[in-house]
Amino acid sequence: MDFTNRYAIMCRKAAELQEEWAPKPCDFFIEYADIEEAPGVCSPASGKIQVVDIYIGTADSDEYRIESEHLRENSFWLPRQDQLQKIIEPDDSRVHSVIGEVIGSRYLEGSTGDYVEAPRKFYSMEQIWLAFVMKEKYGKIWNEEDWVGE
Repeated sequence: MDFTNRYAIMCRKAAELQEEWAPKPCDFFIEYADIEEAPGVCSPASGKIQVVDIYIGTADSDEYRIESEHLRENSFWLPRQDQLQKIIEPDDSRVHSVIGEVIGSRYLEGSTGDYVEAPRKFYSMEQIWLAFVMKEKYGKIWNEEDWVGE
């Protein structure tokens, strides 16, 4: 799992993805107040990461709804690679069919103005999959500060 500040910032700014978050046990999250927005984009954010431990009732119970709303208002989700993969391909047995496309996707490299493959721009599989989800599902790319329309 990517616990860098860069990944945390990328997740925080993925507003469309955050809106769809329905907290589940074992989801990783960070409270908004705990994230650093500036230097050290590769510094570890792991000391701030928490894990959802909602085990009250069912997903449609009032207790779950209240706790879930509280988490979503005060925190943001750090999806794991498997969760990002499921967004693109819900059938686990078919994920392998999109891996080549995910790795081979090209993104604008701001410093050079060239298009480069995902592994040259992103530092972890979570970052690569998040970039692919944002590009394919929402038509947005990461410009090192925010998700912007292609």
